[in-house]
Amino acid sequence: MTQTITRMFPSHVQAMSAVAELKKSRFADEDIHVVAPPAEDAPGISTQAIAEQIMKGYVLKSHAQIYAEGVRNGASLVTVHAPFGTAAMAIDALHNHGPIHSGVAIPEPVYRFWDEAAPISSIFQWPIFLADPTPFATVWNVPTLMSGQCSLSGALGLPLLSRSSGSRQSSFGLPLLSHKATPLSSMFGLPVLLQK
Repeated sequence: MTQTITRMFPSHVQAMSAVAELKKSRFADEDIHVVAPPAEDAPGISTQAIAEQIMKGYVLKSHAQIYAEGVRNGASLVTVHAPFGTAAMAIDALHNHGPIHSGVAIPEPVYRFWDEAAPISSIFQWPIFLADPTPFATVWNVPTLMSGQCSLSGALGLPLLSRSSGSRQSSFGLPLLSHKATPLSSMFGLPVLLQK
């Protein structure tokens, strides 16, 4: 994944010094695309032809048409395809050589809030419910306390609390306590450990 960074320079000399610094910072030749102004002996090159040359550096067509006007008037354009994690280094290298306004707005960097106590929320920029003692109930609009008629036991027709204090049988007729160490295995006749 790469980030495309384009800057315009008032002279070809400044553009090439920016390219030299990019190469010192180990940006590959295939990641750098330079478009120089037309030579003085070829003044008839159209803005469209310059825009097509700029688009070969994988610049958006709408931006390339704006950049082409500046190049046609004598500016040079440098486009860098910075690999993941190197965009800031490329931007610094380009800014060290005096880029000029090209007519295309440069996006402002986005600074994200980071909380070490809630890294997942920080990554996805989700709100943190630390001040809310019942975040699930708040998000889903569910009451935190329910009356006896709305409980699962009430819906199944079972009492919330057992009325018999000494019963060793559950409401389903199963013993609540077992004297066997492996009640499920014994009930289904399964071995506790498998032998190969």
